Amino acid sequence: MELLKLLDAGQVAAHIISFLLLFFLLRKFFWQHVLRLLDRRREKILSELENIEKEKSRIAELESGYNQKIEGLKEETKRQLDYTRYEAQKITEEIRKKAHLEAQEIVERARSDIKYELLKAREELKGDIIELTAQATEYIIKEKLTEENDKKLIGDFLEGIDKLE
Repeated sequence: MELLKLLDAGQVAAHIISFLLLFFLLRKFFWQHVLRLLDRRREKILSELENIEKEKSRIAELESGYNQKIEGLKEETKRQLDYTRYEAQKITEEIRKKAHLEAQEIVERARSDIKYELLKAREELKGDIIELTAQATEYIIKEKLTEENDKKLIGDFLEGIDKLE
């Protein structure tokens, strides 16, 4: 109550009238302007939110597209790796077959060389046997037959041996 005694009714009325006058003047001249600014600001914010939503959806589409491309690349890489493995196995198999054939050729050449050397050794051995037999025969009978008869006799003997083999 003491506070009310300190206030003068004229001053309170002047403050109320000033406040109301200021309120009406602000409302008449500035209120519409402030509301327009607020509306523009709200529209700008809504527009930016729409743009953000559009960008989000575009980004989601791009991400989906990129993920599809990545999956496609993974599949392509897998196919290429499988093809490369297949080709490597094919080449490996061809190399193995070629090596096997070369080994067989080497073995066959070695066998034919051995047969040739064996035949050569037999022929040399026959010649040596003929010579030794002729010498032994000459020594035993102490008489020399003709060389031609000796060779014929020994050749017949060796042919008989060959037939036994």
